[in-house]
Amino acid sequence: MTKTEAELIREMKGGEPQAFNEFARRYGSRIYDVHCWLCGDATTAEDLAQETVVAVFRGIGKFRGGSSLYTWVYRIARRIAYRHMSRDVHDCVRLDEVNELEATELTERQADASILRDRIREALQALPRGQRESVVLHCLQGLSHSETAKALGRPLGTVKWQIAQGMHGLRESLKQVGGEADEL
Repeated sequence: MTKTEAELIREMKGGEPQAFNEFARRYGSRIYDVHCWLCGDATTAEDLAQETVVAVFRGIGKFRGGSSLYTWVYRIARRIAYRHMSRDVHDCVRLDEVNELEATELTERQADASILRDRIREALQALPRGQRESVVLHCLQGLSHSETAKALGRPLGTVKWQIAQGMHGLRESLKQVGGEADEL
């Protein structure tokens, strides 16, 4: 039986090891995805995701329930990502390697999808930070406008504007590199 979020939080606060395993299972890939989209580098994203999970474990007692658990976790992940990026001379704009498999092993469709993902990552990295964060949370992580605003601590109108501007910027960037903007 799957635990509710409230049960999971209560058990995590109680220090139950299984609760932390459940948390990592439920949220680990989402945490990794956020770091990957914000930083653009898979290896760095893995390290930062692990750092985020540890920070959540250490800080769960401070969670007051004023937002969803994921909103709180996202704030921690964001703080860790930007702290890392401020130390990184290249502002963490390195991109994932396309794929470790040789091109001959990829089907044409997989290669096209991989190229498109890389172009989207490049276009995301070119967006201003606020727009990038809003687009990542709303469009890629599936948060509603209000959840995105709450996670970022910004007014709803600002977040809606940032999403609209970010999506416009992504479309323009992708048009310049070959017309993939129709995909968005």
